[in-house]
Amino acid sequence: PAAGTRALSAWMAERREPGTAGRMQAGLALAEMGPAAREAEAALTLAARDPDPELRYAAIVALGAIVPEGKAAIDGLAKALADEDWFVQLAAAQALQNLGERARPALPALAWAVTPRDTVKDFRPVRCGAAMVALSRINPRAKELEGALGLVVRNLLEDERRGSFGARATGARLLGDCGAAALPVMPAVAKLLKDPDGDVRVAAAEALLKIAP
Repeated sequence: PAAGTRALSAWMAERREPGTAGRMQAGLALAEMGPAAREAEAALTLAARDPDPELRYAAIVALGAIVPEGKAAIDGLAKALADEDWFVQLAAAQALQNLGERARPALPALAWAVTPRDTVKDFRPVRCGAAMVALSRINPRAKELEGALGLVVRNLLEDERRGSFGARATGARLLGDCGAAALPVMPAVAKLLKDPDGDVRVAAAEALLKIAP
């Protein structure tokens, strides 16, 4: 059922029921409710340490959506950047993008997360790029950003292999989400305005407007 069809208390109660499927659905429903579900922050912070990676993932996604205010939640998201599960790591980086200055305690973890850690899953550095965006929104002058920006340009924007237009568009969007912090690589984004793929050209144009409004 859609999140809005049930009260917050009902979804929180379902989170306490046994069974992964129902608890995961409840976590994602809380994410859909956004800040209106902030009452669940403590429970979600606890769930971010669940032994089941699917439940950790749902809890992390929900924490990012409710925009948590407590230190424990921020610390939990920072710790999740080094989770054993790649998808949990990605969700944590994306969640921290939403928190602005309140995510400052996560800076050391984000600085670590912008570097590839898995030779297979980080081959296209989407997770690294998500951490790069979060880092740029807290400290646009972080020294680690230089390497992260270059990584995205090399491994996403300049990927010329067959069928790699999705990588180039993704890279452009990630750099656009960094705003002015991506000014050093603006020429690389501008080159995509002549890309043969329309989606890539649109992504590049939108990114340039964010980098230099």
